[in-house]
Amino acid sequence: MRDEFTDYSDATKTYRFVELPKPNVKLSFGKDTTIYFEYHVKNIPNEFQRWILLKVFGIKLEKI
Repeated sequence: MRDEFTDYSDATKTYRFVELPKPNVKLSFGKDTTIYFEYHVKNIPNEFQRWILLKVFGIKLEKI
């Protein structure tokens, strides 16, 4: 007997792994740091936007 708290829909679903896109941006804090993050962005910030991030916030953003 089914009630409102029983859901069997997960038993019939199939799951698969999706390959993530390769990173195209490297983000680090400050000029001389060993900690950085790499990720994929659809629209890479232009040179002026990257310069502003570095000068105002101290965030170094590089294209890979």
